Amino acid sequence: MKSLLVTLMFSVLTIAATAQIFTPVKWSTSLEKISDTEYAIQFVASIDAGWYVYSADMADDGPVPTTIDFDTADGYELVGELKETGKAKKGYDSVFEMDVTKYADKVTFTQTIKVDADLDEIEGYLSFMTCDDKRCLPPADVDFSFELE
Repeated sequence: MKSLLVTLMFSVLTIAATAQIFTPVKWSTSLEKISDTEYAIQFVASIDAGWYVYSADMADDGPVPTTIDFDTADGYELVGELKETGKAKKGYDSVFEMDVTKYADKVTFTQTIKVDADLDEIEGYLSFMTCDDKRCLPPADVDFSFELE
């Protein structure tokens, strides 16, 4: 009887812990070769209904902007700004009490990079924040690592 009770309690705790993992944004990444020295790194966010991902261009006192950080120290340079493709919703956000730019449903962030001929891998992470109309989740990172041709 005691072992049944322990097993039941463990099962309930496991289910409760699993249920608390909530990810309203799913990310996919890809790398596209543009030329012998240039690549486009794409991050596509599929966003659950009612949730938003924020633009890379945000005021300092607002939500955490979407950014890409590279762990690779040398051998590359950014070409242009981080591009955002999606249906942007611009306007007043009641959570932050300010005007913001955010995306619902789906957004693609693309960064073009130029690499040295001897660079064979590029690594880093994308940081983002997601909120609905009443709450926000802590900022999260999406790691990436690509082998270069």
